[in-house]
Amino acid sequence: MVILVGASVVNLINYAYQLFMGRVLGPADYGVLGAIFSIIYIVTFSFGAIRTVITRFVSKYAAIENYGKIKAIVVFSFEKLSLYGFIGLMLISALFYFMAPLLKIDYPLLLLTSVFLFLSLLSPIPQGVISGLQRFNTLNIVSVAGAFFKLLFGVLFVLLGYSVFGAMIGLNISQLLIIVFSLWAVHKIFGYEKEEISKVSLFDYSLPVFIGLTLMNLFVNLDVLFVKHYFSAVDAGFYAAASIIGKAILFSSSAFLTVMFPKVSFNYHKGEGSSKILVSTLFYTFIISLAAIILYFSIPTFISHLFFGEEYKISSFIGLFGVAVALFSMSNVIFTYNLAIEKTRFVYMLLPLLTIEIIGFIMFHNSLKEIIQVLLVTNVLLLLYLTFISRKELGFNTI
Repeated sequence: MVILVGASVVNLINYAYQLFMGRVLGPADYGVLGAIFSIIYIVTFSFGAIRTVITRFVSKYAAIENYGKIKAIVVFSFEKLSLYGFIGLMLISALFYFMAPLLKIDYPLLLLTSVFLFLSLLSPIPQGVISGLQRFNTLNIVSVAGAFFKLLFGVLFVLLGYSVFGAMIGLNISQLLIIVFSLWAVHKIFGYEKEEISKVSLFDYSLPVFIGLTLMNLFVNLDVLFVKHYFSAVDAGFYAAASIIGKAILFSSSAFLTVMFPKVSFNYHKGEGSSKILVSTLFYTFIISLAAIILYFSIPTFISHLFFGEEYKISSFIGLFGVAVALFSMSNVIFTYNLAIEKTRFVYMLLPLLTIEIIGFIMFHNSLKEIIQVLLVTNVLLLLYLTFISRKELGFNTI
């Protein structure tokens, strides 16, 4: 409940941000911002692997009260990721130079995106420590503060006349502040004597987690980039707005995963089962998803006008979008649970499913609704696959 309340506040602030940007920038510029956010989601969702790995090892060492090893993880992670992040910053800036014409986005905006991605690579480290220690009140404060600063500086620079460029400046400032606040929240860890850790086990767990999170992220964010490529700027803006409304389900249900992962990991290292936690998390995710879908189908025009105004013609497909995101949210619960119990081999079979989605987008893009239908079908397949993987924990022992 603590995390759910905090996540609700964060979501309200984020929706205020999207509402402001959608109304002030207009469909064309908002389509550009939506495409940038999709790039950010695709890359930073993969960075979630860092937070996942940090959370897993911190919860493991917290179970045996070995805080010297936690300090070693933090120091090692910052040293390596700062180096790799700087190299990545140079490479992705060069890549964006060639991507700018394809995405119809000015290169300076993509340069600012590169800087934001570098900062986003570092922020999961202290946040993973906070999560692994199960300090959920602190995690809430950091999350709410980050969302507030994004809104504050984004609104400020857009109103000063910097448009999408100003929104990106605001994002970078807020991300830098998140890192500072998160480090301050765990500063006591640095007072312990650093102990040796097994870097081999760290990397062995990190690779499949990184691959899995990257593939899962692509499942739910590639569509916006395909729309930006195939459709007009205005249509891309419409789709980005519908995507934000649909993903309210994913953002809301993610609160349960924030709690589920460290608790399941903690139980796993204590030798205790956690299948009941999986079932209850799926249940609450389903309830949130069902409530949202009913609203999306019952009052779509009211919802679209409330958040983005009459200019956005999206009421005809936000319900279907909501169903697709709900299916992904259920899949995400099962996926996260398996990572918490260190079951990782299944992630490699996600690639063929993602390939089906990409082929679907290439073959069927005559309308925005066709794109959503492809998204819907692939998310059905994803949920079926992950349910099969966890059939024992879900009580389907006969399958």
